[in-house]
Amino acid sequence: MESIKKILIMVDETPLSQNVVKCGYTLAKQLTAEVALLHVENSKEYHMDMLTEVNPAESDKTFMQNMHYLENLSMKFSDGVQTKIFVMDGRIKESVLSAAREWNAQLIVAGTHERKGLGRLFKESVSEDILHSSPVPMLIVPEKNKTMQNM
Repeated sequence: MESIKKILIMVDETPLSQNVVKCGYTLAKQLTAEVALLHVENSKEYHMDMLTEVNPAESDKTFMQNMHYLENLSMKFSDGVQTKIFVMDGRIKESVLSAAREWNAQLIVAGTHERKGLGRLFKESVSEDILHSSPVPMLIVPEKNKTMQNM
């Protein structure tokens, strides 16, 4: 296997994202790799489900908020690692796989939330769904990642 030089890190609005980003940057520093932070806003999917009209001004505002959020995460954790920022709108799985392909990512870092019982049965993890379709290796960071919380 060739050495990993491009790591795509999936980011959402949950507290888990900080651990995912920290883990991805820690690995990137060790491998001297570039990082791309990716946030997918699935507003079109949401609005289609809700049968409401998308407001372009609200979409632009959300896009800028997501850009600032990713820039802040980069400033907090990058420690000199070259970083690109991607904000996409669309279905999460397809957007992540598309970004990984277009940017030539060699590893995807994502988080997963613990689900038990009926919650697990009815809601498959987005990260697991991507894993089953991805030609790119993935590192899945669990919600209760004790190692990263102590760094």
